[in-house]
Parts: sequence; C-alpha cells; structure tokens
Amino acid sequence: RESAFAAAIAETEQADGINLLFSLPILEKLLAGGRRNRTQAETLQGQFAENLKRKLTQADFKQIPRLEIQIRNALYRLCLTRAFLLKEQMWFLLVRERTGYGVRLLFAGIQKRYGFTDSELESCLQSKNAQVRLLALQEKYERLQNSWPELERMLLDKAARIRFWVRYILIRHEKKDILVFYKAELQKAATPICLRCIGETGSDADIGLIESYLSVSDYRLVKAALFAYAEIRKEEGADLYWDYLTGEDRRLCRAAYKIIRSYHVHYPEKRLYETFVQYRGEERESVFLTLLLRRNSW
Repeated sequence: RESAFAAAIAETEQADGINLLFSLPILEKLLAGGRRNRTQAETLQGQFAENLKRKLTQADFKQIPRLEIQIRNALYRLCLTRAFLLKEQMWFLLVRERTGYGVRLLFAGIQKRYGFTDSELESCLQSKNAQVRLLALQEKYERLQNSWPELERMLLDKAARIRFWVRYILIRHEKKDILVFYKAELQKAATPICLRCIGETGSDADIGLIESYLSVSDYRLVKAALFAYAEIRKEEGADLYWDYLTGEDRRLCRAAYKIIRSYHVHYPEKRLYETFVQYRGEERESVFLTLLLRRNSW
C-alpha cells in the first residue's frame, strides 16, 4: 500500500492536466473505498487539486464542458472540498453546464468558496438554464426573506418549479391573488404558459374558461388548455383525453397519452383491446398496447 501511494503521488506529478481530469472518477472510488489510512487518500486528493490548479491549460479548461458527465461531476465535487478553481473559471463552467446535478454542484461550489454578488444573482435569474434560475431565486429569497419588485414577472416562467416558488413567496409576503393575475395576463395575450398556470392555480370554476381554448386553431393553445384541464380534473377527464387520444392530430394524441400516464387514468381492457386492433400496423398501435399492458388485471 505504501508503494502504491508513492507511485500514485509520482503519477500525479508527471500527468498533464487533461489526464488528471480523466483520473478523477477513479480517485473518487478510492476515497469512497474506506481504506484504513484515510490520511493517504486525502493527501492524494489534495495533490490532485494542487496539480490541476497548476497544470490545467486554457485549452484543457475549455474542453471540460465537452467531457463525459462522470468526469465533469467528479471535478465539480472536488471543487466543493478543495479550493483550486478561480471564481471566473467556475462561472465559465456554470453557464455551460447542461445537467441539473452539475449546475447544483457548481452553484454550491461558488456559493461556498466565493459567494454571489447581487449583480451575479440577477444575471443567474436571467439564465436560460431553469436550474440556475431556480437556485438564484432560492438564494435571493434566503437573503431578503421577502418579495421584491421584479419577482412578479417570474410568475410566467417556463419552469413549473420556479412558478411554484414565486407563487409561494408572493402569497406569503404580499397576499397576492395569483389566479386573478394569470387571468388578467390571459386577457392581454393568450399564451400557452398563461393557460398552464390557470390550470395549476384554478379550480372547477375555471373549467369553462379553459375549455373555450380547446376549440381554437392554434395547436399550442389547445395543447396547453388540455394540460390545464388535466391539472384540475385529473382522472375525471378520462373521456376528453380519450377523444384526443383517438383524434386525427398526432401531436395532441401524444399530449393526451402523456396526461393519461401522468394521472394514472385507466380504461376498460375491452375498449383498449378493440382500439388496439383498430390501429394495428399504425404508429399509434404502441400507445394502446402500452395502456393495455399497464392494466392490473393481467
């Protein structure tokens, strides 16, 4: 073991930056192995971090967003335990990271090592990445413990989790009537996101409003209205979902299928089988076969 430790230290000194990156998942496995001499493993981890700091060239660093996810995540986890990347470098990776887990690791690393300025948080709130926006929103609320003037615009964010958080903050601190806001926005401009939000916050009393958009010519509005309807009626809307599932528009068929799966809507086996036979040999065949096989009577 002592010889292996000495050899590993020597290898980290000789390896270039990119090879050190490729070795990080192996280092993590070693640390997770719980060897008797924990000090050696931690020394090796520190050596890795120090050598990465010295040896990663600008060209190597620009390759990181294109590396395999296991390597990127190992690097981000190392950033949480060892301070070896500059804030600018971590920010570079944050705006290019594509996975939610990787974004959380990088955001936590920046927060732990350097913190975010107010302007940086505002920049994160404008990010195209929903996970970055959510983390920035949570961090800003943690600081203020109150709502803020620009928060209302995020009630129409594309991400459902962000809308949930914004509604929570505005209801708690401003007692805002969220449904009234969404209906007013729908009157200004009928958009899919407004309809989805009315479904998320509405009740049976709003079904009539939602149903009025099921007959419009804009496919995007019909799809949003269908999802909004399902948010309120759930499995009670089984007949409506079936109409779209067997309708001519394949896009709305896929939307109805997603709703049926999400809300665990069930149909009689005989009905499913007969429809499956009807669509035998067509693309939609697999939809009815899947629903048929999911019945618990088999």
